[in-house]
Amino acid sequence: MTEITEWKAGQSVKLLPRIVDNFKSTIIVTERTLVVRGLKPYANLDIQLSPYTYVDTPEYWEIEVIAVGPLGGILLPAVTPFETEPLDLNRVLGNVGIEVIWEDEREQLETPRKLVLQFQGGRSDTLALLSGVYQITEKFRYPCPKLLDPFKTCPAELNISFTHPRIDEVIGAVRDCASGAGLAALVVAAIAFITLGEGLTPAIAAFKTVFETCLEAKSVEFARDIVVSVNVEKL
Repeated sequence: MTEITEWKAGQSVKLLPRIVDNFKSTIIVTERTLVVRGLKPYANLDIQLSPYTYVDTPEYWEIEVIAVGPLGGILLPAVTPFETEPLDLNRVLGNVGIEVIWEDEREQLETPRKLVLQFQGGRSDTLALLSGVYQITEKFRYPCPKLLDPFKTCPAELNISFTHPRIDEVIGAVRDCASGAGLAALVVAAIAFITLGEGLTPAIAAFKTVFETCLEAKSVEFARDIVVSVNVEKL
């Protein structure tokens, strides 16, 4: 069995090996989503896809396959199958494609941006964008220990809305800059907010500042007029 290298005190996230128990994880890519399936060496690891953040769109957008350890760091040795939540490629696609990163391997896939649909979900999303609203939704899990299950995690959702009458004219720049503004850090702040009840407001302010600066660098003249709204809720 391939094990993840020893976890250090206070560490909760590591890259997952691609090969576990002589089984190699597989990548499933559609025109809209990325999913990874495979085996994990410990039953209570949560396997997630974690995209890098960029100010400008790279040739290959790097996406890590990470193992999130349980609260307290006590691992339960048992080889268990996993399938990640689908990752929306609409906002994390390089000019050439993506690069999936494990602890022991990297794989590049050519998935040109032109293959990804401009609008996801049909007519209602198209009308929303044309009416001046673009929205990003990120699902995540946070520690919610119960008496009989101290390692339990619960689902939550982060919604970010960008509103401006001309949002459809600059949607490419908005997508790039939303990712480059540290969306992953905002998710981390949302987890802290739900768990501890604090930490979200400064993260939102920082996100808006970097987002606006990025848009201005891309010559979006109404960058500071785009209204950014953030909402976090338990599912």
